[in-house]
Amino acid sequence: MTYPAPRHGLFAVFILVSLTLNLLFFVISAERQQKERYERSIQAEAVAIAEELSAPLSINDRISMSVVANRYIRGDDVAFVGVYDVNDNLLVPVGKETNGHAVKEVVTGSQSVLGHVTVQTHEINRAKIISDNWMYLVGVAFLHALLLLIYGYVARPTDAIRLEISHDVRNRLLAKGLLYDVNQKNHAHSSGDPIGTQTGSSSAHHAKHDTPSAQSEPSHQTQSEHTYVIQARFDDPNDLLATVGNQTKNVYFSLCHQLLSKATTELLALPVFYGVSVESISPFGDQGCRIVLSGKDKYSKSALASILLARLILMLNQTIYDKHRELKRFALPMRTYVSDIARQDEVVSVGIKHRKTPLVLMPNRVITDLSSHGNFLKLADPISVAERECRHLRHVSVSHAEILERVRDKVLLSG
Repeated sequence: MTYPAPRHGLFAVFILVSLTLNLLFFVISAERQQKERYERSIQAEAVAIAEELSAPLSINDRISMSVVANRYIRGDDVAFVGVYDVNDNLLVPVGKETNGHAVKEVVTGSQSVLGHVTVQTHEINRAKIISDNWMYLVGVAFLHALLLLIYGYVARPTDAIRLEISHDVRNRLLAKGLLYDVNQKNHAHSSGDPIGTQTGSSSAHHAKHDTPSAQSEPSHQTQSEHTYVIQARFDDPNDLLATVGNQTKNVYFSLCHQLLSKATTELLALPVFYGVSVESISPFGDQGCRIVLSGKDKYSKSALASILLARLILMLNQTIYDKHRELKRFALPMRTYVSDIARQDEVVSVGIKHRKTPLVLMPNRVITDLSSHGNFLKLADPISVAERECRHLRHVSVSHAEILERVRDKVLLSG
């Protein structure tokens, strides 16, 4: 199906207005030029007629006066020539009087005034102006019609634009709950599979992921432009983890991992994040946890899901930290980092100097797209490229904050 260009009717109205204004201004300009030409030529002809009529008018030779007047009236500009005596009596009228421009010139003899001559131009006719310039006006009309046709062809939405619009409208309807996604349950199930696998792993598997080699990116990891890494690290400036027993740490790590798994599942189950899945999630260790989210195409909101998950982790950690401190149990605050796969180490190094959280290190175009979802602040006094490109997510929009609060409460109550 071929779709017309957007606002094609409105553009046609603009074309019609432009054509009308072109016609109007052309007629006004031509009329003004013709009036100025009449005024210049009629003044000169009136002087010439008065000089030639001085002899015939002195002897009252009307035939000679008619011959002189007829010779001038044959021009394109003169419509009427009237010869009057000294008493304003019309002696010789030649032509037809009009409402055009009139010039009166006195006819004098050697010693006295003999009379005067009145010369009138043709009345300016706009219809005649249009008819005399019909070729130019038809060309202007053809040019405007051609512009309308070109706009209708060039501005016609392509299949890619229509597909992008349809995805955007669908995501908005899903976010507002006005559209039910039949694939939502399957999406939530597929999103939870990697987490369930990680949660149900044995303690030996947990120890395997705590080794340094597991903390780095696997060599077979596909670095997609729609894939982002969320790192949750403990804020432990006093190195308290070194003073805590392994059993206490494992219990606390298990609790953090369980909450993070449920939070990721609940967040990605939202209709707005259809197409976003978990590629991997590592168990908690001394260096925290690492989650990789991936979008199946450019319409999947994997970047938005990543920053909201980073915010949700902080909200859950704050609740657990406050409760553990109240019960005199071991707990540590967290800091979160969001980046693409290639720059996950850079954002952590920036976090060593700047203790803002969450820290986001994404391409500028992605930050620009996310600017409507939250407030991203630049870091103060940057001294490196990573620090200049890094942003601190100060807060999210009201609608996203409400969603995160509901997901947080759901995760805490399900435990």
